[in-house]
Amino acid sequence: MVLHIPSAHLGENWNGVQARSGGQKWRQLGVMTTRGISTLMEMDRLPETVKLTDTRYGQSVVIESKDIGSYVRILPDGLEFLGKPLEWCHIHVAYRS
Repeated sequence: MVLHIPSAHLGENWNGVQARSGGQKWRQLGVMTTRGISTLMEMDRLPETVKLTDTRYGQSVVIESKDIGSYVRILPDGLEFLGKPLEWCHIHVAYRS
């Protein structure tokens, strides 16, 4: 199982408690469940590149958003990510800021 780093604000410690300075950082965009992606901000479309991280095994992949369906499947008993069943765990969706 994945350990969520505590924070006062949603997505605050996305890059770790002591994130490296400089350069682009990943920011939480939303979560993916069996109902699809729920974003934390208003947007017309997903960014071209996203990072998906499951909350069961901690697997991550950086992909083009158009390819999400090649990595995630919705099954009757929950999600499957990178060929592994997540059951009812969710997937964090991030973008580079």
